[in-house]
Amino acid sequence: MLRRSTILLLILCFQLVHCRQARSYVRAQELPNYDKGVANHILFLDFQITQDKEKGAVKAELINAIAGNGKMKDHGQGSIYPDQIKVVHYFSDRRTPVEMFYEHPLLRTAEVFSQDGNLSKSTQTALKGTLSIRFQEDQAREKIELYSVTPDRGAVKIYSLLVKK
Repeated sequence: MLRRSTILLLILCFQLVHCRQARSYVRAQELPNYDKGVANHILFLDFQITQDKEKGAVKAELINAIAGNGKMKDHGQGSIYPDQIKVVHYFSDRRTPVEMFYEHPLLRTAEVFSQDGNLSKSTQTALKGTLSIRFQEDQAREKIELYSVTPDRGAVKIYSLLVKK
């Protein structure tokens, strides 16, 4: 009996050591393609958005981050759909937080034709999706929060990412 317990404990310890912890922070200067000799950088972040089951809790995880050289152009209005991901950027210099809106990757709106030939909008649901965002690097940025926004639940915080210097 003692031998089985020891083996089980060793297997559990091995799994805990090799378990990958979710990244909850990012350092722009450590991202791939970051060039310290260039003045302006654009940061590209990819998040995996998941939902356990239909109507379950929505979660997000940072799965990829990369830097690019240059300045961003105005990205426009953002998502106008009822189901959105709201991304809020917070700054250390007491600036007003900046909100950006994206189409919800789990609740996409698509135009579909009905049997009689009329075009209408329909929500296509999924349990897993990817959200890609980009923004200009700012030394005062200290945190980014993601919210799942739906008409029935309102805004629910799903992820917080610290931006370290």
